[in-house]
Amino acid sequence: MKIVHISDTHGNHKQLTLPDGDVLIHSGDFSQYGINLETQAFLDWFASQPHRHKILIGGNHDHYLFELLGQEHLEPALSEIHYLCDSQVEIDDVSFTDRLGRPQNLVDRFHIYPMTVICSGHKSQAISMC
Repeated sequence: MKIVHISDTHGNHKQLTLPDGDVLIHSGDFSQYGINLETQAFLDWFASQPHRHKILIGGNHDHYLFELLGQEHLEPALSEIHYLCDSQVEIDDVSFTDRLGRPQNLVDRFHIYPMTVICSGHKSQAISMC
């Protein structure tokens, strides 16, 4: 399984040239200002990437994403994306999770504790972001 991992793109995601892969992970801060237009533009771009699976974890700049979750106009983009928020997804016998028992307070969650995606399966691997 080939994993492509990006983070902290802050609105510059369209400037990236991503390598091929099976799983594309964005582990936070896709947005610069956290506004609606940025969020929708990123979700549309992310969902359109050719990677078979896409995993998204919101960061402290992505607060509008938290407000929009569950709203109907986001459903088409999110149907192509595994959104992780204290949850996990299994892909081809590999488990991806961001569950680490961190505080639910957003300030504590993103400024005190590093963001971590833990992949476990046939080969274990951890990707840590500060």
